[in-house]
Amino acid sequence: MNLSKWSALLLLLPSTMGWSLSVSLKDSGTWPISPGLEASPPESGVWIDIETFGFMTAVGIRYTTDGWNSFKDVQARYEGGLDGERSQWGVDLALQDGISLVEFVVYGDSNSGRIWDQGGNHTVGAQSYWIQETERRFQSGEGDYSDLSSYSVAMWGSSVCNGTGAEGGKSWVALLEEQWQRMNGPQIIQASYPGHNTNDKERQQEFDKIQGSDFVVLCLSMGNHGLERQKTEESAFQITQWYLNDMFYDQVADSDPESLIHRIRQMGAEPIVALVYPKGDYQKRHCEQVVKANIIQQSWQVPTINYFGSVNGGNRFNPEDCQWTDGSLGTLNTQKDASHPNSLGHREMYYAFPPDLPFAIKAGKETPAKPEQDGGLNIDTGYLGIVYEAEFPMTSFTTQFDMKGDALGVIAMVHLAGGKSLQLINGKEGIFLHSDLGWYQWLSSHRINWTNLAVSYSHARQVLSVYLNGGLVYERRLTYDHSPLYFALGNPNGSEPARDTISFRNWFVNRTALHSEEVALRSRTDWLGAGSLDIFAPLAGGIQNRAQTLQRLEYRTEGRPVPSSRENHYYK
Repeated sequence: MNLSKWSALLLLLPSTMGWSLSVSLKDSGTWPISPGLEASPPESGVWIDIETFGFMTAVGIRYTTDGWNSFKDVQARYEGGLDGERSQWGVDLALQDGISLVEFVVYGDSNSGRIWDQGGNHTVGAQSYWIQETERRFQSGEGDYSDLSSYSVAMWGSSVCNGTGAEGGKSWVALLEEQWQRMNGPQIIQASYPGHNTNDKERQQEFDKIQGSDFVVLCLSMGNHGLERQKTEESAFQITQWYLNDMFYDQVADSDPESLIHRIRQMGAEPIVALVYPKGDYQKRHCEQVVKANIIQQSWQVPTINYFGSVNGGNRFNPEDCQWTDGSLGTLNTQKDASHPNSLGHREMYYAFPPDLPFAIKAGKETPAKPEQDGGLNIDTGYLGIVYEAEFPMTSFTTQFDMKGDALGVIAMVHLAGGKSLQLINGKEGIFLHSDLGWYQWLSSHRINWTNLAVSYSHARQVLSVYLNGGLVYERRLTYDHSPLYFALGNPNGSEPARDTISFRNWFVNRTALHSEEVALRSRTDWLGAGSLDIFAPLAGGIQNRAQTLQRLEYRTEGRPVPSSRENHYYK
């Protein structure tokens, strides 16, 4: 049976008048994000705005494809809060080819019972809407996504990895499992339990649970080692050493000299390390050790997932740093209790996991390293760009790169949900951050030598941070949806003649917000910061993505890919 994909995003808004519904249908086939650019939407299908009143425990749609002779109910998945008042819900349907019309009504479940949308019946032409190339590749088996359904991933972790804090079984592991099912991805073996820590590497029965697995995700917290109980910096440091030694170092003095990484590889499995996540009662001395441990873990030749940045309440050792965002100080609430995230926290952690990581590993992509290089890639500032269009949704992000040159024009941009964008611009008075939401910020004077720029957004903290040569130069609170759709170096939306060129090198895109210590270290050293890395392109000699994902970069001019025959003309 051939299936096509239909998706919807439901946006819950506050209202004192009960339920009302307005449906906004985008054009079929193309989605104009900004003048001169055509691209597919972040998820194929329709955007639906819902105005509601009160707390919804569940949201869904009842739909029919045969004029209401029959119908099905599909519960929407919670996509997270936007600004403390609004929340997002998404719906995916798999439809047989040939269906030309979907009719649906929207409902919400609250403590008072089910409420039906009073706007009545709504229709969508199922065949007229964009089907993402991603979905076509999954369904046809074409492209780089091999069928991994016979493979398995063991989750060897503690209570957060086991789903504690998530309601309705929607932990980050469960959400990842759903995603992999849509991709013919690996099966998950749950081998986590509350209190699990690295000491369990010395218990054979713990390894018996994961025998035969192709991948093992190590998702442990230093909280189970008692980090928050340490009263001195020295004792907190000792906890870090204990954790890291068990994870990575083969110590003869240990009762089991084999590290977890070594032992998993000896089993024939590929280890994946989830970085240490926050805890509600960490203080500064504990936070310093958490950040240090995460930096060291990303230095090993092991794939890592940066859950820390997706739910962290701070980014430079302030009192909220290394704690779950708790809804105070303008943040979203990702905390269930001191030790666990709530459902929103689990969802934010899920977004940090690159879904194609196991596919990339099986395709032979190795953990990347930053090459030694002086040169970069020159891009005309008038109408040229390198674009990364995110294949899988993300909420938080970091884009970081080196640039050199004093040419006027757009340096880089991030296009966001709702058709909005952020732009870094070389102007007459220096480098500016510009937003078409109506604000801009001067960052520095012109830079002729290599300059490192980073833009990082934490959805949980609701904060955008901008860094210059590793130093924080600007922060702004954002209370609207800043989910990124695509990233670019240069100006693929421009239409002016080329003025000059700007050189770029070492472009990174992470699926999470980086800590200020991580941004600084990446800008000044060879440290890669590979946790939750979607894109790493050295750019000297081409635009290949060396991160352990199957994500692609492409040249674009005036919003369209540049044919390879023109590359030598446009790119010097």
